[in-house]
Amino acid sequence: ADALVVPGAGMMVDGDGESVPNHEEQLRLEAAAKAYADSLAPYIVLLNGRSDHTDVTDKIVRFLNQSFHKYAGTTDDIPADAIVIDEESYNTASNMEVLAEMAQLYNLRRVLMVTNRTHVNRAVAFACNFGVAASPYPAEDILNTPDPDFFALIPTYLKEKSEMLLLLYDRTGVIPKFLKQAVYP
Repeated sequence: ADALVVPGAGMMVDGDGESVPNHEEQLRLEAAAKAYADSLAPYIVLLNGRSDHTDVTDKIVRFLNQSFHKYAGTTDDIPADAIVIDEESYNTASNMEVLAEMAQLYNLRRVLMVTNRTHVNRAVAFACNFGVAASPYPAEDILNTPDPDFFALIPTYLKEKSEMLLLLYDRTGVIPKFLKQAVYP
C-alpha cells in the first residue's frame, strides 16, 4: 500500500479537562502506528478535519507517535514528512473527498483504510466513490482486539447501516455533508 488512511473520530475531554483523542480515534491511531511500525505503508494520512478543540493535530500526532514508540520499540517519532494531515473535512464523505485530492497530489494509488470495524465499509465505499483504491483494514484486526460488548455497539451499528443505505442513493455524501455543514458553517 502507498498509505495508511485514518479517518478522524473526534476528541473528548479527559478527567484533567484536557482534549484528547476519543476512544475510537485512539484505537484507529494505535492501529495505524502498529501498521506503520510493521512497514505496511510509507505514509499515514490523518483525516482529522475540523474541530472545536484546540491543538487537535498536535495531540493526535503526539498520541500516534506514543503508540509508534510502543510498537516499534524506539523513542524516535514517525518522520514528519511521512504524516499527511487534513484539517478541513468534517465527516466521512468529505474526508474521502479530501483524500481523493491528496491521492492525486501524493500519487497514492492504493491505500489501507484504518478505522473501526463498524465504520470501515462506509469509509471504503466513499473512498472508492471518489476514485481512491482503498482496502479495508479494521483497527480491531490490526491490534487483534475483540469487539466490545455487542449491545453497547447497537447505536453505532444502526448509524453505520443507515448511512450505508443512504450511500446507495447518495454516492458522494451530499446529504450528510450538507447536514454537517450546518454544524460547521
